[in-house]
Amino acid sequence: MIHFPSEHLLPLSDLPTHLESHGFGSRVSMRTVRKWAADGLKGTRLETIKIGRTTMTSHEAVQRWIGAQAAGGPRATTTQPALHPTTAPAVAVTPEQQASLHLLTEHRVLPTELDQVIHALDLPRTTLAYTAGILFRAGLRTRDDARREGANGLMAIKGMGTRSGLVVSELLKAVHADRPGTRQVRRARMPG
Repeated sequence: MIHFPSEHLLPLSDLPTHLESHGFGSRVSMRTVRKWAADGLKGTRLETIKIGRTTMTSHEAVQRWIGAQAAGGPRATTTQPALHPTTAPAVAVTPEQQASLHLLTEHRVLPTELDQVIHALDLPRTTLAYTAGILFRAGLRTRDDARREGANGLMAIKGMGTRSGLVVSELLKAVHADRPGTRQVRRARMPG
């Protein structure tokens, strides 16, 4: 089983090149790699993990799979569902793993903290995706980034249109609502 924070992830599509560059022999086709992951070979499947739309494996999973092939029997493996970094057990993250997570986030494979807040809003998905993309390109990644900008700062970002205004107002409500040490105060309506 791939342990997300402690293993070095590799997109499944990069595996043929990776194997060839590490002396595995002639280039393995992508079809073969997919077959190893789906059906296995000699009773052993190559471990994979799905992150967003990208199927990943890890260097360690490939080593385990090759070891099982060399031993001639089934050992590891099934495909596991995608893990989110916050659901994995607490393990000391090495600089290499941190760099991998950063790279996956910057290539939009993993969602940013702000993406998660935006996509939790109850608004049309297309509007949410558009606004999340604009904010990402503007360099905003966290709740604190959105708080610092405020409504006027967010709306001043190039590409933010009238449809994004609703997302921005809902986003700021969500960001301020879960801020530690703050509480929402409801104003009583005056009869009349």
